[in-house]
Amino acid sequence: MKTNKSYNWLISEKQAEKLRQLGFDENNEQIVKLFEKSTNLIIEPSLETFETTYYKDYLKNPDKYIPLYTYEQVLEWFREKGFRISLENHENSTKFMFYNMKINGGKHFKGEYSSYEETREVLVNKLIEVYGNSI
Repeated sequence: MKTNKSYNWLISEKQAEKLRQLGFDENNEQIVKLFEKSTNLIIEPSLETFETTYYKDYLKNPDKYIPLYTYEQVLEWFREKGFRISLENHENSTKFMFYNMKINGGKHFKGEYSSYEETREVLVNKLIEVYGNSI
């Protein structure tokens, strides 16, 4: 996803595709925005056009779009999967830690980065990797 400060609360389209492969939002109930592949634009799923909405178009033509979600939705989903997640914002760095007692014997995963945004992105990528390897 192109860096756009107005959408920094959304996960990237690459993360969204991986999450969908893991079973996230299979019923299309949580879609916040749509990433249109042909134009690389982030669009409002409910935006009306003359004969349709983007959401209806997505349901008919899912290969044209990638549904996007918020970090909060994604982290909640992982918490429901049994992950215990900690994200700490310090003066000069942000740290994360997570574990799941059912995966890798409860092994802890940690990271520390210079910005909250970078930490959050790496955290989601690592959660996707660890959960994906466990199923």
